[in-house]
Amino acid sequence: MEKAAGIKDTSEAGARQMFESLRKMEKLSDFLQVWPAHGAGSACGKSLGAVPMSTLGYEKKFNWAFQINEKEKFVEELLAGQPEPPKYFAEMKKLNKVGPELLRREETPKVSLSDAGNAAVVDTRPANEFAEGHAEGTINIPYNKSFTNWAGWLLSYDQDIVLIADPEKLPDIKKSLQSIGLDQVTGYIDQKELGGQLEEYKTVTASEAKELMEDENYFVIDVRNQSEWDSGHIPGAYHLMLGNLTDNLDKVPKDKKIIAHCQSGARSAIGTSLLLKNGYKDIVNLEGGYSAWEEEGLPVKKD
Repeated sequence: MEKAAGIKDTSEAGARQMFESLRKMEKLSDFLQVWPAHGAGSACGKSLGAVPMSTLGYEKKFNWAFQINEKEKFVEELLAGQPEPPKYFAEMKKLNKVGPELLRREETPKVSLSDAGNAAVVDTRPANEFAEGHAEGTINIPYNKSFTNWAGWLLSYDQDIVLIADPEKLPDIKKSLQSIGLDQVTGYIDQKELGGQLEEYKTVTASEAKELMEDENYFVIDVRNQSEWDSGHIPGAYHLMLGNLTDNLDKVPKDKKIIAHCQSGARSAIGTSLLLKNGYKDIVNLEGGYSAWEEEGLPVKKD
């Protein structure tokens, strides 16, 4: 609540309440079934598991939260390394309170790029297809399990949205956006009909990136989360978490060539599209990301 909705002094208070809740739960029967409300990959907490169902007895034995009996130590551990809350969390709090607008039932019209106007044009194809050729000025948020999260981080609730998508997937994509209150999809472009002069970008391997970095004209951007950065990063890289990237473009030099990376290359592909849209045309994405860098035994740094 403190980071997501700007309600001050709620993080520690909430952590203490969580500690007291666990003390009450410890008194319940071990055979009580536990059905998690959030799963692995959710931004609603750290280290969330993928198990769809558990028992209280199992959690008492193996869940770290039950192993810490000192309140202040528990609070410190719980708050450390929490993921950055997506920007749409604050909007969700508002929508949950006042209710969403009624959805329009008309079909989404097929449009051309020239019809998009001031709308945000979102290319939902996989990153490799976007890299091989895309319309200039579009951003790439691939339609996969992370789509809703990054759409909520990067799209404005006050701007129309035009989708570049497979028509068969369009209803599901719209439903995903509507689930977080992004209802303003005003048109779509069939991804198979992209034509004209397309823009592209290149990827580089870790060893190629290391060689490029010997040139002082290159600027490395790490778009991972804070906890990932803290656990180790490429020496000389600059940390700009993906969700905050467009808010910090003043920190990205216009006179440098850019190498973007994340942990695997997926988030930095989104970041690359954002930078391209904002005029950073001399940019490459690190294939395999920081994981590939580590696997090749290249230098890392911990602050």
